[in-house]
Amino acid sequence: MTALLSMPRSRTQTALSTSSQPELRQLSTIESDDAIHITGRVSCFYMKQMAFETVKHVSGDCRVYCSVEVDEWLV
Repeated sequence: MTALLSMPRSRTQTALSTSSQPELRQLSTIESDDAIHITGRVSCFYMKQMAFETVKHVSGDCRVYCSVEVDEWLV
């Protein structure tokens, strides 16, 4: 019998996936030793800033790069 191993979610990905904003739950994070990259699409610049602030709050000393695209037609 083979057990399925799941990787633990990072604090940054958990912060986004548990957000009260549905758009933020669809975003992804890629982490390295000294940086966090946020990727995905949102409908407005406000949501992009919310994603940045959400991740920055739990990122510690890591730099946060927000590569989220704003697609106003997403709504």
